[in-house]
This record gives sequence, C-alpha cells and structure tokens, in this order.
Amino acid sequence: MPSVTHAVSDFVTAVTGIFVSLFNSIFAVFHAIFALGVDVVSSVLTLIKQIIAAIMELFQGVLGFILANFVAIAVVGGAYYAPPSAPSPFLAFPTSPDRDRAASPAPRANVPRSNTLGSSTAASMSSISGYQGSVSESRKKQSKRDDVRIEYSYSLQSRSLL
Repeated sequence: MPSVTHAVSDFVTAVTGIFVSLFNSIFAVFHAIFALGVDVVSSVLTLIKQIIAAIMELFQGVLGFILANFVAIAVVGGAYYAPPSAPSPFLAFPTSPDRDRAASPAPRANVPRSNTLGSSTAASMSSISGYQGSVSESRKKQSKRDDVRIEYSYSLQSRSLL
C-alpha cells in the first residue's frame, strides 16, 4: 500500500521533472537562435571570401590588367566629378578676371547697427530686378537711399535723447 511519503516524493520528482524540461526547452531555443546567428555570420563571411576570390580571378592576366586600370580611372574620375555634399561658396559664384565690376560705393557714415534700417544683407532693388540703367544712375539712387537711412537713424537717436 502506498504511503504518503511515497506520494510526496513522486510529486516532488514530477514537479522537478517539469522544471528541468522547461529549462531544457528554453535552453534549446536560445541555443538554436545562437546557432542561427553563427551560421548567418559564417555564410556572410564565406560570401565575401568568394566575391573577393572572383574579383581577384577576374583581374588576372592582360585583360584583367586593362580592366583594373579602367576601373581605377573610373573610380578616380567619379570621385573627382561627383557633386560635393555641400556646395562651396567659391564654386557657386565663380569669378573671372575679364568680368566687368563696378567700383565699390562710398563708405557709409559710422552709425550704430542697432539704429539702422534694413538688414546687413540688403541689396538695391535695381540690381536684383535686372535694372539695365547705367552704373552712375544706380550709384545715385543708392546714395539717396543711404542718405535717407542716415537721416532717419539720426532722427531716431534724437528722439531717444528727448
């Protein structure tokens, strides 16, 4: 007749067997994942090795020498003529010595920047719109605009002093 101790011992053995089986299953899953990763890395390395061997075999002999020189010239030429990632300001607006340039305008009066109108990158509208008048007319108009700006900035200064 079975005793209570024998039943408890069978129960503990069964529970222990369940936990051991669960641990073995989890270990088998992780082992399979690790083996898959090792196999993928090994396959990729073998593929790279085969590609390098094929390239080396292709570039052997006289035809390979000619083809290697052609590829080298194509790579160097492609690198030379490839567009840069950010255009250089010197390449964006090239200058040539034979291009006619207007002389620099007269310097403006020494006015603090905080009281001036417009921005530091202001350009005359005649130069932006493609105005075809003479250079002297453009200078006269620019001089008048500068005079108005200076007078306005002086009037702002005098108002702030009052």
